[in-house]
Amino acid sequence: MQRAHKAFIALINRHDFFEAHEVLERIWFPIRHSDHPEKNILRGLINASVSFELIRRGRPEAAGKVWKTYLKYRPLIALCTSPNREYYEKIADAIEEVYTEFEEFYGYTTPHE
Repeated sequence: MQRAHKAFIALINRHDFFEAHEVLERIWFPIRHSDHPEKNILRGLINASVSFELIRRGRPEAAGKVWKTYLKYRPLIALCTSPNREYYEKIADAIEEVYTEFEEFYGYTTPHE
């Protein structure tokens, strides 16, 4: 996860949103149908990067819907007890920093509304 978190943050900061989503999807995909306690955290983080990509593609309504999935699962990071929690927190911080560049498209003033 350490390598993936660094790659995701670098990509998200470069606005390579699709590529960022691919990094985490490689981890999420094998556990997506399981009861893995981190699958929805990963799902939310992936959806945040997809949301940014949808804005870039001129689809703000779709981006808003996908962003809501991120907001739904974001609180799970605080409940996470695995060593990956610190990586998830850093990823969420990077996402929310980029979010400030796009918030006008979402109609939210903060990512936690």
